[in-house]
Amino acid sequence: MALDINKLLGRAAETRADIQAKSGGGDRPATPPMGTSRWRILPGWRKSDPETFYHAFSSHFLKDTAGKVVGSFVCRGITFGEHCEYCDAIDEMRRGTKDQDQLNKINEFRASNGYLVGALRVDGENASLTKPVLLRVPQTVLDMFLQLMVERLKNDDINILDPNEGRNITINREGS
Repeated sequence: MALDINKLLGRAAETRADIQAKSGGGDRPATPPMGTSRWRILPGWRKSDPETFYHAFSSHFLKDTAGKVVGSFVCRGITFGEHCEYCDAIDEMRRGTKDQDQLNKINEFRASNGYLVGALRVDGENASLTKPVLLRVPQTVLDMFLQLMVERLKNDDINILDPNEGRNITINREGS
């Protein structure tokens, strides 16, 4: 029996697409590097809702006994508004102990909240001027960006989300 190369390639492509879909696309969101970096935040990617340029995103982190992160997974509750069995398990563990040291360890597994935005890195060795990245920013950074965006629109009539006429922002990251 002869091997059908076209069929083999087709099946490989289908399986890879399935793997990518199940893994959320395979790419992890970028995070601002330590220190100062410059970014252009892009407008929304949904044609039906271009004004929404951000999406809530949360992860549970798995740590080893030394406290080093060894893995993470998406919190379905915060990210998608669905039931998250991991949040339930963490809540159940919290209810099952009064020991403060145990509570502190359990709390390390709670979801870490943030937001995803489309962005271009406009400086540094990892500049992405031609390839947008999904950038994960903490709530405080998104709040400051929204405040700046509103001020520029009201006071200067500048839409800082405009890919051509907008403005870059500087993010200064200090710590984790």
